[in-house]
Amino acid sequence: MSFRNTQTLTEHLRTISYISQLCDVIFEVGPEKVKVHGVKAILGTRSRVLYNLILKKQKEQEFKGKTHKKDKKKKTSSIFQNDVLITVQKYQPEDFRKIIEFIHCGSVDINSSCLAGLLCGASQFGLDDLEKACWDFVNYCVKNGTVLSLLPSAKRYCNFKLGQILMEKIFCSVRRTVTV
Repeated sequence: MSFRNTQTLTEHLRTISYISQLCDVIFEVGPEKVKVHGVKAILGTRSRVLYNLILKKQKEQEFKGKTHKKDKKKKTSSIFQNDVLITVQKYQPEDFRKIIEFIHCGSVDINSSCLAGLLCGASQFGLDDLEKACWDFVNYCVKNGTVLSLLPSAKRYCNFKLGQILMEKIFCSVRRTVTV
């Protein structure tokens, strides 16, 4: 007999990223540097892009640690010594939090306000299943005539290639509706 309780596992994995003491990666997101936490092992196994980014940042921090080793007064009190600190400027904090949530637990709620951030993040971090789910949501909005609700989110990410593609899809859909 095999028993699986993936729902409970998913909820526990989701909870981990909200308990900073259990996490070893800290993302400072946006101009306000909102902290979003993650677990290296989970992030690295689910996204090759994040794995490489984490390794790069670890090496940078180790190098900086060695150069500042002589100056014992310089200690980083805001993060643990083994935590990896990564600055993320191109994403809205709540959108990035949802990307990390998806990576951690394999599920996320997609809605019109976070769609573009999730779509761009899925593309950037190699999360093909999330990217497909985002496009499915876009197509659902097109079919139901609610595609304009995606516009504010798309505008926030118009500097990303997929943000621009999303904007084009929205405008094409609206044009088709107007001409029909």
